[in-house]
Amino acid sequence: CAECGDACGRHVHTGDYDFGARFNASDSSTAETIACDDPGDYCRPRCDGSEPCPYKVSYSEGSTIEGHLESDLVWVADADGPRGVRARFGCATRETRLFYGQVADGITGLSGYLDSDTLLRVVFENTPSASPIFSICLSDNVGALIIGGQLPPGDNTSLPWVPMEASHHYVVQIAAFLLDGERLNGTMPTTALVDSGTTFTYLPENVYVPFRDRWLTSCPWSNCSAHLIKTKWLDDYCYAVEAASDIDTFASYGVTLTEDVRVDFGPRDYAYELRAGVWCLGFLQERG
Repeated sequence: CAECGDACGRHVHTGDYDFGARFNASDSSTAETIACDDPGDYCRPRCDGSEPCPYKVSYSEGSTIEGHLESDLVWVADADGPRGVRARFGCATRETRLFYGQVADGITGLSGYLDSDTLLRVVFENTPSASPIFSICLSDNVGALIIGGQLPPGDNTSLPWVPMEASHHYVVQIAAFLLDGERLNGTMPTTALVDSGTTFTYLPENVYVPFRDRWLTSCPWSNCSAHLIKTKWLDDYCYAVEAASDIDTFASYGVTLTEDVRVDFGPRDYAYELRAGVWCLGFLQERG
């Protein structure tokens, strides 16, 4: 929100850190602030009266984002050109940790669109001709969210396809975990929640520990511990990398999904660059 000030970070859509690019309801002729006495089901358990309806989202690694709900036209493009669809969204007035420092200026709820008040459900309800399909492509440069179809032909020919359970979350079956191409001993088939907005990959202890230990003991230098970098989080395992190509020498990981579909993760897939020359393991042990 425009009124967030320094309680919110400086993100991609604020241009050269211009706070004027933040959402300001008073600048929109179609904006509506959602009040606590809104007839919908979301606000009533959380507050009373005519004040703005609050929201708060917390992630397991400690990041939070909070504010109040607004409603406005969200513009989508189809074969007939752009059109406005009224949708609710959170106007942030406070961000912490990764929400504060991230490049993206928000998150979009995509789960449970059949029973939740998400952008997906709103678009589907207002586009009767759209098939109940959506595709999301993540990229370091330009990504895409396609509602009512899949990625254009030519862009998905090498993608593996597996059955998925879709309810409030999107879940796939995992038959085995792989370390350096070999099945990890002692692991049983399980399920995984696919979430494009989760920062890290959370693993059960019997998978996380050997993955972490391989990261800590197999490196391109004679003394791995001499290159470790401490951060403010105890469960961060980061290296000072001497050359950009060093990261490519680390072990590969992977999973075997149902129907013998195998997905491999190279070091640039499971590690992330915390800052220039410092790379960290992107796996964490699941809790609870």
